[in-house]
Amino acid sequence: MSVKNLNAERTTITRDTKVLDDQVDGNLFEAIVVLAKRSNQIGTAIKQELNEKLEEFTTSSDAIEEVFENR
Repeated sequence: MSVKNLNAERTTITRDTKVLDDQVDGNLFEAIVVLAKRSNQIGTAIKQELNEKLEEFTTSSDAIEEVFENR
């Protein structure tokens, strides 16, 4: 598989590992762990926001039964 054929999002940012390594005093593994934890936090927050928005569209099972009865 060629790197040129990958379909990455346009907003994807490639990070330079040397810069990350310098920012955490030479421990690249620690930097990756921190990035992974932050990524999980952001993903969880987005998921909660989406679930809150979807709750507005949920209907109770009683309402669905009433719809079938009214037909």
